[in-house]
Amino acid sequence: FGDEGCRTAAEYLTNALSRYGEVLDYGRKRLQKQSRALNRQDLLVLFLPDEPEKEMPYPERFRNLHGNGAAAVLLCSGLKEREECSAYLRGRGFRVMAGFDTDSAGDEERAAETALLIREKVLQL
Repeated sequence: FGDEGCRTAAEYLTNALSRYGEVLDYGRKRLQKQSRALNRQDLLVLFLPDEPEKEMPYPERFRNLHGNGAAAVLLCSGLKEREECSAYLRGRGFRVMAGFDTDSAGDEERAAETALLIREKVLQL
């Protein structure tokens, strides 16, 4: 969730990771209300905006996401947000593999490099 820059970076990274990937914008209330259970073979790549919204923190925004052993990668600029969100996702059943700075997916070239690093982490699981 976040601004248009986050969405563009998410699309770059999704395309670099897999042609079967899907970008879901959790800024939309409809998605926040739907329950989504991921499985062990799934990968959640979560972009956190530079300044998380005050009116709805991510634990509330992502309360309907269930990991069931799915891997997760976080992209955000702040270490504190990354640590807090990692702990929250682990409690929801995700295996948090890595965290990257949001700039690592800012354009197609950087997204391709980040996708390779993510694939390496997935292969180590």
